Amino acid sequence: LTIPQAKSTDEGTYICETDDIHPGHTISSPPALIHVQNHEVPVIDPPLQTAMAGKPAEIHCWLPNRPYASLRWRKEEGKIAEDAIDKDGTLTIPNIKSSDEGNYICFTDDIHPGHTVSSAPAHILVEHSQVPEINPPQQTVVANQTAQINCWLPDRPYATLQWRKEDGDLSDKAVDKDGILTIPNVNSTDEGTYVCFTEDVHPGHIISSAPALIHVQNPQIPQVDPSQQTVTVNSVVRISCRLPGRPYATLQWRKEGGDISDKATDNDGVLTIPDVNISDEGTYVCFTDDVHPGHTISSAPALVHVKKPDVLVIDPPQQTVTINETAQIQCSAPNRPYVTLRWRKQDGVINENATDISGFLTIPQAR
Repeated sequence: LTIPQAKSTDEGTYICETDDIHPGHTISSPPALIHVQNHEVPVIDPPLQTAMAGKPAEIHCWLPNRPYASLRWRKEEGKIAEDAIDKDGTLTIPNIKSSDEGNYICFTDDIHPGHTVSSAPAHILVEHSQVPEINPPQQTVVANQTAQINCWLPDRPYATLQWRKEDGDLSDKAVDKDGILTIPNVNSTDEGTYVCFTEDVHPGHIISSAPALIHVQNPQIPQVDPSQQTVTVNSVVRISCRLPGRPYATLQWRKEGGDISDKATDNDGVLTIPDVNISDEGTYVCFTDDVHPGHTISSAPALVHVKKPDVLVIDPPQQTVTINETAQIQCSAPNRPYVTLRWRKQDGVINENATDISGFLTIPQAR
């Protein structure tokens, strides 16, 4: 008996018979068993796996002795996830979800063109984390910037999630909403470890996330105060400069487009200009090379405005009156309608009959 191109259907028990020895009586041989071994089926690994929701899963497929076979994957009773990658016999699902659970089949038609040969099923089970997940687990934020941490419970989009700070209270300015913690204008007191928690998994029992760490970094540029000021001629200008986190930094001042007054003093980051005049008006910048030696870092500009002192206006500045007539002079301070004004007579005393009301000096019966 010869069976060419044996297939799985040819597997079984075969018996040789004859009735030549005793005509009419069949004599049979012992059974001959044929096993058909099929090496032409895609092999998969692993046949069963449990993947954590939100994590990647991978299945490998190959055809023994055919390293260049064209292999593809399909999912029983559904479609493979859109973000899945099917390449060179390896199926990768980067972000497993509940909908990805099921049986996956590797197939090829390289063995018998036009006839698909499939692997045994590879089963993926999806397990859901019962612990809140956070991102990022660690961050460094520059002072006065915003810090944000996200928290979620896999496959529970409507879970109630809250944040707490270890060894302290959340900042009054912090916003804790829908699992997102936002801290605007962070400062050194906001540095620390934050934990997201929920009771939704087991009501009455709090389950907490891994810690999320926030580092606060002081800005590495000089800070000036005030950033803008208006002073009167002959008064004093004072501007302070500091480098946060570096109290002993060497700080200096320069004037944009000109030189600082010779009478100015620059001491420990404080610029003082006495007896200010119009030429002192302008933009001043504090600078240092302590942060990166050899590289100067400058502050934001500090603007100084200098105005002339207020001048009183009299009207008329000169007049001639006849004896016993009335003389009147008005005094005013431009742009300052409510200023208190008074009159005096140089080298003498004002007539006792004169009136001085709201800047108007009236002298009746001048003599």
